[in-house]
Amino acid sequence: MTGSLCRRGKVIDAGTRGSSAKEGAADTVIAVLADRELSGGVKNTRLAIRKQRDGVTGLEIPFTALIVETGTDDDGDPITAPVIDWQAGQQTTQADARWAPSLQLLRRVLMTILVDCGQTMRPFPDGPEVRACDIELVRAEFYRQYPANGTAQQKAETRRKAFYRSVKEAQARSVVVSREVDGVQLIWLAMQEGANG
Repeated sequence: MTGSLCRRGKVIDAGTRGSSAKEGAADTVIAVLADRELSGGVKNTRLAIRKQRDGVTGLEIPFTALIVETGTDDDGDPITAPVIDWQAGQQTTQADARWAPSLQLLRRVLMTILVDCGQTMRPFPDGPEVRACDIELVRAEFYRQYPANGTAQQKAETRRKAFYRSVKEAQARSVVVSREVDGVQLIWLAMQEGANG
């Protein structure tokens, strides 16, 4: 595995596909989430407010997609159309609640890097497969997004300390896992966040 290798791919709860600047520049980010079963079926569908500048984030609105008959055609066959059956919304999930406000930048950056550059691998020989990435890729993007004042040296030190604190707290809260494999320090989301760890 090479630390600089990037490839695109889907991973549940891993954020917006593409550049991490997409979510950073947006005022509002809405995601459609679901749990995919081994059989290929989808359940627990919901619309989530991933980001809302100056507003509430973490709100999830469950819904069900239904097929209803809207009439019949000239041959008498039913005409159907999909409709969304919205249900009562619910606030941040228990897994989301473990991400403290001070960890939201790390979470956003990590999820985006996992989509853009993550690889499916098995960091522990007897453990499950996870989608992981080189922590240096996360660090570089975190530094780019973390605001800091002062000289170049002061900014670098402020960002270094902030990243170290964020990773340490995220590990203590069991939302991320990090391990060195073949000389590369990997990081990935813990099992409760949609990845095994």
